[in-house]
Amino acid sequence: MSPFSINFGGDTFWESLAVRVQPYLGPVDDTLGEFWREHVAGGFSRADFTVVLAASQFAGKAPGWYVLKYETANGTTEAEPLLAGESRAHCIACLLEQFREDGASANVIHDAQHDRTVFLREDRVFATVYPVPDRRSVTDAVRRRVEGTFVGLRKGHDVQKQLARRLSDWPGITRVQAREAGDAKSGIHWPCPAEWLLSARELLVKSGREPGTSSAQALAAAIFDLKSWHQLCGLLQRRAEKSDWWSLYSPYRVHTEGSGNGVTNGVLADPVSAFLEFRALAAKAIGTAGMLESHLASDKAGFPALVLMSPPDKHRSDRATPTTLALDAVPQPPIDPDLIEHVLLATHTNYIGGLANLLKN
Repeated sequence: MSPFSINFGGDTFWESLAVRVQPYLGPVDDTLGEFWREHVAGGFSRADFTVVLAASQFAGKAPGWYVLKYETANGTTEAEPLLAGESRAHCIACLLEQFREDGASANVIHDAQHDRTVFLREDRVFATVYPVPDRRSVTDAVRRRVEGTFVGLRKGHDVQKQLARRLSDWPGITRVQAREAGDAKSGIHWPCPAEWLLSARELLVKSGREPGTSSAQALAAAIFDLKSWHQLCGLLQRRAEKSDWWSLYSPYRVHTEGSGNGVTNGVLADPVSAFLEFRALAAKAIGTAGMLESHLASDKAGFPALVLMSPPDKHRSDRATPTTLALDAVPQPPIDPDLIEHVLLATHTNYIGGLANLLKN
């Protein structure tokens, strides 16, 4: 589900939300002031709404993610060399839409053994669509530790320093310090009930209300247009982990950049597994650079992106060391649902034959 295909941010959206939260915050124009929309969006982002809607649409279970990878080595100049979709048809529809806009033609072959669909232009690989590995061979203890690294950062006085301190608690990356970024009180957070409860409490305080647990739970549910906190949490299985919410947003990529080149080191469906791969790369980088600087950023929908960078002097002194390591969600473009349905129908009985016909039309 693309964050930019959901209903978020329009006048009707905000007017409806204001009515829903009035029993808890009062008239928001008065209690939160002229910029009340910014106050709400700071704690309940487009990414939060995307995760909640995805939990409802996918019945609490993450989809079998696919990615669309453009072959940059062959001169492809896509702004995003890697895109994600909740199915193979989503990725193919995205590519098909581009072909039609460009007026371009392509050929297609399919590697059934690895479930990779390869699109060619002038006999050269242009793009590949393939499934994302869903490895969840992580112990409960490790999963909880990773979640504890990310959740509740806003409880401290400085989000960036808090993140650096927590990252430094991990073996192999003990030498991490925060890069000064001027956003110490950032509202960036990983979507999950614990964070929504914190966001709701902050809104209650800003509006002059008591931030009790029951009031905060009721407010959070109302913001998402749900009847109760129980209904919100019940969108996932009873014993769902915090990271199960994150897995509904998109698959995750670990990538490095250095000497002007970017490399995707891995794409994984499980955010915890992705972090462990990210940590392993960070440990190697620290072994060479001696120190890394951390920064918590976000994508355009407000979902967190974790970045580790070599100190500025290391950028010049060691060309073999990646200057930047990043862990973020693979972008999902909005796709016309009719085109997705068209792809599904055309490829239902004859996958390659149907694709070939789509590429001709």
